Amino acid sequence: MSKREEFLRAEKFAIYYGKGALDRLVQFDVVIIEPGHRTAEEIQELKANDTVVLAYVSVMEIHHEHPLRSYVKENLYLREANPPYGFIIQKEYQNRIVGMDSSTWRGLLLHHIGRLLTRDGYDGVFLDTIGDVEIANIPNPMRQIDGAKTLVELIRTTFPNHIIVQNNGLEILCNYTAPYLDGITWENPPINIKESKKWVKLIADRLSELKNKFSLRVIVMFEGKRQESRVDFLRGRSFAQEHGFTPYFSPLHYLDFHM
Repeated sequence: MSKREEFLRAEKFAIYYGKGALDRLVQFDVVIIEPGHRTAEEIQELKANDTVVLAYVSVMEIHHEHPLRSYVKENLYLREANPPYGFIIQKEYQNRIVGMDSSTWRGLLLHHIGRLLTRDGYDGVFLDTIGDVEIANIPNPMRQIDGAKTLVELIRTTFPNHIIVQNNGLEILCNYTAPYLDGITWENPPINIKESKKWVKLIADRLSELKNKFSLRVIVMFEGKRQESRVDFLRGRSFAQEHGFTPYFSPLHYLDFHM
């Protein structure tokens, strides 16, 4: 069975960006981990225990530990389309955002991903922050979406046997990237907000269609929800299962995980 087939059939997932906890991680079928916090020996131990190992990659947001930060020149960061033309910042973490319309940036990302897959031995990648192509104030939005689609297509053609999972990008991007993906994650859907009911149904129906058409794994991630309310946990699990999605519950910032 190929790693891609193992991913589609997996039952136990863990998403963990912290350090250590290897004795717990080996008990999962699939883990998504932060490469900067892992040694080659740890990756090999996970794989030796038949765990599918995916590497976290921040595609558009440059945080202080991003492995490509020193390669990002000022002109690669996106600026607001209207005055005062300041840098576009992700508000929660204050990360600057790089444009996907840059072939230079796509090349750097592809090289980085290639090292993770070939040198470090990861079975695939988890493309986080790629959904930023859909933020409201991004300049040249269709060029950003086209650039993101080009990156995903390049990863697939260059590494046809590896796993590609996209986080978010559910308004428009997923329609272009789905043919190249093995999975899509939907992070914190607002299922408890009445005003979002129609939007949630729209996205759920879209993901169901893409899941069936392209044999994708759809994972609904609820970050920090399980401890807040038993009702929220049951509601989230029911929502995911109703649509044939995989529910996943994590403590805040994915710095721990449930067994």
